[in-house]
Amino acid sequence: MSILSKLKSDAGGKAATSAEIAEQIKAAETDIARLDGELGEVELAELMGDATAAKKAADMRERIQQLHATVGRLQRVRRVTVQREAEEQERARAHLLKIQIRNCKERLAARDAAAIALEAAIVEACKQFRTLVDKSAGAREACPLTREWPAGSLCEFGDLRQLVEEALWKHGANPVLGARDHFPGGRSTTLLMHQPEKIPSLAARVMEASEYVIGVLSGPMPRSRADAPSGPSERPQ
Repeated sequence: MSILSKLKSDAGGKAATSAEIAEQIKAAETDIARLDGELGEVELAELMGDATAAKKAADMRERIQQLHATVGRLQRVRRVTVQREAEEQERARAHLLKIQIRNCKERLAARDAAAIALEAAIVEACKQFRTLVDKSAGAREACPLTREWPAGSLCEFGDLRQLVEEALWKHGANPVLGARDHFPGGRSTTLLMHQPEKIPSLAARVMEASEYVIGVLSGPMPRSRADAPSGPSERPQ
């Protein structure tokens, strides 16, 4: 089988790659070098009068000439193949870039939508927090003159701020040890830092405190504050 036939066979009917062609060129050049070495010995025998050496030398020269022609052809084919492979790679890179840009654009569009929704939520959250603070202060101001405002009402600004910080940690913390992608502003006690789901609900704590305040104001003054609902979790300053 000739080198070109072998190349077609190895390629399985497909266009051979530049690497495959380079291997065939190297194989042909190896054959040329081997035949050149052998030809010298045959030509020496021819000069010495060996009757069969002349025919053998002529056959070897013809074979070397064929191999040189094959190498030249393979080199030309390889140059074209290298160019086509470069063009295919460029098309593939352009296609990949198009896909990557499209994926990036989709993710950025989703991020933009999240930013819009987040800003709207922050605006609403700030509005509700202001209402929480103002109505808490208003409730204290409305305390009946014959009653003492009970401890544990969760109406102080510091208590409300701490409740919000703990709520942000409850809903926005990443409990994985060493994680840094928490929702901004969240804080927690050391005890519940890695168990945010166990932090009591902000709404439940405020409503419990409101119910407690009304109960105290509506009934006799308690002799102690042991029955007051728990405020924000104690945490080291």
